[in-house]
Amino acid sequence: MDIVKTLLKRGATPNALFPLDDASPLNVACERNDVTLARLLLKAGAAANNRTKAGEFPLQQATEKGDVVRSVRLFFFFFLFFLF
Repeated sequence: MDIVKTLLKRGATPNALFPLDDASPLNVACERNDVTLARLLLKAGAAANNRTKAGEFPLQQATEKGDVVRSVRLFFFFFLFFLF
């Protein structure tokens, strides 16, 4: 987490895509159900609607991993983030 914070402070874009699958850091955070990292990336301007080459959105990736509690937390954070 500290590495991501440092990179963002130094100007790294939260929307960089991995060349193999077009996954953004937010896609990876959601795939791992890492709510804290997803929150940090969204606050830094990460695009919540990035699709991977497989056509998956970040929130969709979170729900497919089976961790219901974390998926619900991510869903509500996405919902609240875009309301305010």
